[in-house]
Parts: sequence; C-alpha cells; structure tokens
Amino acid sequence: MHLVFYPVGPWPLVALLSAGVLAAVVWVYLTTLAEHAGRWRAVAFGLRLAALVLALAALLRPALVFTEKRKQSASLILLFDHSRSMMVADAWDGLPRWRAMEQTVYRAEPSLEKLSQLVEIRQYRFDATLGDLPATVQPPTGTQTALGDVLREAVRRATGRVAGVVLLSDGANTSGTPPRSVAQTLKDLGVPIYAVGFGQQTVAESSRDLAMRSISAGPLVFEKNKLVAAGELDVRGFGGQKVRLSMLFDEQQAATRLLELPLNDTRMKVELAYVPVVPGEHKVKLQVSELDPKKGELVESNNEIATFVTVLPGGLRVLYLDGGIESGEATFLCRALNASPDIQVDFRWVQKPLRDDPDQPLFDRARYDAVLLRDVPRGWIPDAALDRLRQSVDSGAGFAMLGGSQSFGPGGYDRTPVGELLPVVIHPGDGQIDRPLQVIPTAAGLGHFVMRLGDASDVASVWQSLAPLRGASAFTEIKPRALVLAEAPDKTPLIVAEEYGQGRTMALAGDTTWQWHLQSDAALRQHRRFWRQVILWLTRKEAGESRVWVRLDKRRLAAGDPLEITTGAQDEHGAAMLDTDFDASVTRPDGTTLPVKLVREADQARGTFWGADAAGDYQVSVSARHGGQELGAPRAVKFLVFEDDSELAAPAADLDLLRDMATLTGGRYLAPEQLSSFFDDLRKQDLHLELEHLTYLRLWDNWPFLALFVTLLSAEWALRKWQGLV
Repeated sequence: MHLVFYPVGPWPLVALLSAGVLAAVVWVYLTTLAEHAGRWRAVAFGLRLAALVLALAALLRPALVFTEKRKQSASLILLFDHSRSMMVADAWDGLPRWRAMEQTVYRAEPSLEKLSQLVEIRQYRFDATLGDLPATVQPPTGTQTALGDVLREAVRRATGRVAGVVLLSDGANTSGTPPRSVAQTLKDLGVPIYAVGFGQQTVAESSRDLAMRSISAGPLVFEKNKLVAAGELDVRGFGGQKVRLSMLFDEQQAATRLLELPLNDTRMKVELAYVPVVPGEHKVKLQVSELDPKKGELVESNNEIATFVTVLPGGLRVLYLDGGIESGEATFLCRALNASPDIQVDFRWVQKPLRDDPDQPLFDRARYDAVLLRDVPRGWIPDAALDRLRQSVDSGAGFAMLGGSQSFGPGGYDRTPVGELLPVVIHPGDGQIDRPLQVIPTAAGLGHFVMRLGDASDVASVWQSLAPLRGASAFTEIKPRALVLAEAPDKTPLIVAEEYGQGRTMALAGDTTWQWHLQSDAALRQHRRFWRQVILWLTRKEAGESRVWVRLDKRRLAAGDPLEITTGAQDEHGAAMLDTDFDASVTRPDGTTLPVKLVREADQARGTFWGADAAGDYQVSVSARHGGQELGAPRAVKFLVFEDDSELAAPAADLDLLRDMATLTGGRYLAPEQLSSFFDDLRKQDLHLELEHLTYLRLWDNWPFLALFVTLLSAEWALRKWQGLV
C-alpha cells in the first residue's frame, strides 16, 4: 500500500494557490477577531484552518493504492491437419501422414492429459478453415490448406493468454494468408508455435500420379460436326511409360489412344475428337489410366475430368473466304453471325492461292450449308473447287458474293461457275462506285424475308436510319429471273437474289455494312438481324419459331464458386425480343431446386448462382414469356461442379516452412517422437502470466471526507454564533 497524489494542476501552481488562500484566510480571520478575548478564538481559528486544509488537500486528490498479484488463465492450442495432402503415404513404415499423426497423438495422450490439469487445452482440425475435432478419427478430406488463416482464427477464438500453438501438419500450404506473415503477428503477441512435421520433402515412389488438370470442349457444337476435347495432364513418377487416354461421351467410350509420357515429370497437353450425332446436353470426359494398374497411384480420383457440351440440332455451318485488305466487314460480319447460337462460321483470311485438300475439299456440301466470298481473285481458287461450289448450290447449298475490289468482274469471275451461279451478269469492265449509297428496299424487297428489319410498316424507315454504304461494286446487268431487293436512290442495284437449282444465291454490292455495327445499339441489332436473315434465306431456313437461349460463363466450376447466367429470346428472324420476362432456376445433384434472380440488361437478362456448394451435375432451366405467352418449353443447360484437389498437385511436405514459423515465433520444431516429452516439459513450466492488479482508494472523493469538512465549518460557525459574531 502506498499514497499517491493527482493534483488538479501543476504542483507549483497548486502550491502557490494554496499558500495565497491560506495567507488570506489567516489575515482576515485574525483581523476580525482582534477585538475579542478568550480561548474560544483559538478554537474557532483552528476549526476554520482545519476546514481550509481539507479543502486545499482536495486539490491534491490523494489516494491509497493497494497492489495485488494475480495469475492469468492460459490455454494451449492443438491444430491437426485434415487436408488431403496428409493422405500421402511417406511416413514411417509407409504409413499415410494422417495415420502417423494419429499414432503420435495417441502416444502423447497421457502427457497431454496431465498438462490439461494446469492449462486449458483447445483442439481443432483444419484445412482451408478451422473446425471442431470430431469424436472419432476420420481420414482427411480437405481440398485446400490455409495455415496462416487458421492460425490467426485459432488464436482469436482463445480466451485468456495463449501459452502456445502446437501445429501438427506436413506444412503444405495451398491458399490463404502467407503463413510467415501470420507467424510474425503471433511473435508480436508473444504466442510461440511448436510445429510437429509429418512427411518427406522429396516425392516418394508412392507419390507417382497421373492427374487431369483441365478440359476444354465445345461448349456448343452442331450435330455431325467434330467435337474436340483438349486438356492438360500432370505426370509424376511415370517417366517414359505408356498410358491410355480415353474420351467418354455420356459415359460411353468415344475415342482412345496411347500416350508415351516424357522422361521427366511435366504437364502436357492432350486431346481427342469425336463426332456427336444426337442433339442435347451431353457430358464429355477425358480419362487417363495405367496399362498396368497393379503398380498403383497416389490417388485415382484425379485421373478423369469432365464438362458439359450442348449439341445443337440442325445447325448451319458457313464458310466465309475473305481476301480484302480492309478487315472491318469480315470482323463484324463474323461477330454478327456468331451471335446466333445455331450458326457456326468457319472464317479464312485468304492471302495467297488456295489449295484443294483431298481430305477437306473446298466448298464441300457435306460440311457447309452456305458459302460467303469476298475480295478473293478467281485465280486463287482451283477450277475443281469452283465446279464443286456449283454442284453444292445445285444440291441445296447457299452462296453469296460481297462487293470488293477483287469481287465480281474485277475479280475475274466472268465465264466461271461463279458467274453462272450469281443473279447478276458479270462483265470484266464492271468497276467500283466510289460514293455514298443509301440502301433502300425495292417494292419487292419490302416484303422479302432478307429485308424485313422490323414490322412491315417500319421496314423502309429502319433502312433509312442505317448509315449509307461507302461504295459498292457495279452491277450493269441483272439476270431475268433475279429479284432486286435493294437499290440506291438512283436505282443502282445493291442487293440481288435468285433461286439456283435446289439452292439460292445472292449478290451484295457493298462491303461496308460494318458501319451499322458501330452506329448505335439499335443499328447493331439490325446488322446482326440482316446477316442472320441472309444466311437463313440462303439455306431455306427462314421459317422458324421463337426461342430462348441460355449462356453460362463456364460449364465446370469448383465447389463454392459463383456461376454467371445470361439469357435472352429471339423471334423467327433472329432478332432479340424485348419486354420478355424470364424465370430461372437451378436443380442441384440432390434434386432440390433453387431460384436464380435475373436482372434485365437491354435485350437480355443476367443472374448469378451461388449455390454450387457440392460436387455433381447441375441443370439451369430458363422459361420466358412475351406478351403473356410462353415462348415454348423451358430451355435447360447443364454444368458440372467439382471438388478442388490442388492438395495433391504437389505432395511433398514443406517442413522448412514449419521450422521457419516455429523459429520466428520463439517456439520449436519437433519430431513426432518428441511430442510426449514436450508436453512433460511444458507441465514443469509456469505457463500462467502473473499480472499486478491495482486497487485505488481515493481519500478526497467520498462521503466521510465531505462530512468532516462540513462538520468543521459547522462547528466554527456555531462557535462564532455563540459569541454573537454571526
């Protein structure tokens, strides 16, 4: 116990003030009582002086301090690694790491029990997060390890002082905050880490592994077209051996081949191909397997990888050859057609004479439904290919030539099969028109499917709103059976169409429709609609039904990741349908269905699904209503959710990380056999922190002090009253 003072101001100021007040009171009091005699004057003066001293003492605010020493409660945290890297069998006697950890803890249990009588023992298991220790021992299942995050969380949960953290792990960290930075924080808090390491820092023979790491397929493919599934294969411990790579289509083997692996561990690209014939949603899987399964692997669950693809029925495949110097028309025309999910464009930039490959001949009717040609000189196309083009159109394919400096007459197509196909008569002297040309539908064009941009009453105004062509190829003669769909204000033909055999052909004088794509959002939609209608008319597919489309940002995702869903609807002309209401839901592997909120964005709707928390096959279903009418059956698209297995991608233990963390925090790195003796050593130490607890008793701020002050003043006043001085 000791006395302390907390004056209301600096000591000199308080002393000066006290002296002044004391002198003033003494002088006034003695002057007032100078004419009176008797001992009562000394008593009254003493009472007044005592009251004054108490008042001045209050300015010093005296207090008695009592010191008491108390011990703070302490806890010891034990963390057990529950990630899948603990499955690697490279501990003693070939045990998996988690089994070795189990045996180590079992042997140290008696020592831990005795230690628990002195400090609180808090035990957790961890992988990417911290969890309670189960009642029974279970094999590890964690797909990631976040040592830094779980250390920080474990210390945060503790009550009182943390005497230390015992970390039992292989040190393989795959996510989260860097462990060394968290160790620095624990050092500042005075929390040591005692690390117990399991596993080998070099890959053992038992860690040999084949792992499929990625897959790319589709996601859209037309029926009877080749589907290529490409992936990446991690190879460890199989140097120079052969393995079997298979492609499964709806769990049925579709393709297979032998792979000869490199001598060194590596990641290699692999692929297989298959031609699907059944439209719909299909699961595609790449699978790798040993020729001699008796040798075994670290884990076989990563030997296959899957995704979903959509096989489209009756899809249209278009070959587009372009040799023009200006790339604007080719770029934006391809974008316009690729916006339609049922049209696939094979684009080739022609910069030299073409070769007619016997395996994939040019203008093959079996491969292409329509052909677009622009700015490719006739001399760059083999004669046999041009004959094949005429035969393809005669049997039902579509063909259109676009304007350009090497198209039509300037390109040398007079007296060729192309000249026979096109609806205009090609003359070598036909040149170029170098002036703006507004596209205006003719009377016949106003009602034609190709020109129908908008309602029948709006077609002319829509075309008038589009930017004029910057120039065009000149058509000096139209064939008798041809139909002029559009012309310039001076009657210059711009778009001409004709039936040829079972097919259809078209001559488009311009090659600057790409301006519409950049003009405005409305013009962009008209650009897409126009070119889609060109292809549909050329292939006799202009009769169609409204439909809903769904696009997923990915067809396979890790558990817990979000999925972006985009949907929209198109009318029979391929134009986006506005003012459409959409309802979306996702069916999980267990059969439960969760709704997905969609937000309208112009001519489509978007939403995010957050419920992919379990591995398996999921299905997105979207229904649409326009004007109160359902737009056909709901559209369904599947996707796959997988568990991340990055824990086994690098199975070597990182014992150096454990040593660094222990050293940095002032702890120790322990071999498994040292754990029991370590607990015994801790029991001999005083793990509790002794704290001084101070109790303050203020002498001036209480009722006895006030009562004494009032008593002294009252007694002095009563004495002076008795003498008649009041």
